[in-house]
Amino acid sequence: MSEAMAMFDLQRQLLTDFDGAKRSALEREFDTCRQLLKREMDAGVSRQEFEVLAAIADAIGAATEVINNMDGAS
Repeated sequence: MSEAMAMFDLQRQLLTDFDGAKRSALEREFDTCRQLLKREMDAGVSRQEFEVLAAIADAIGAATEVINNMDGAS
């Protein structure tokens, strides 16, 4: 992609998050979501529900990785 690629609002916020407060808040929110999903999965759900919850947990993990790797490089 070109350097002129438009930034998302969240990307702009993270790139100017010099004290890391926004990133930390997102990480806490993602961690809370992961814990709730795991608790629900551990309580016992159908195979289909488990697959859906596992996919959501994977997406949260990917989102966490993205925000942690955002360093201003285009």
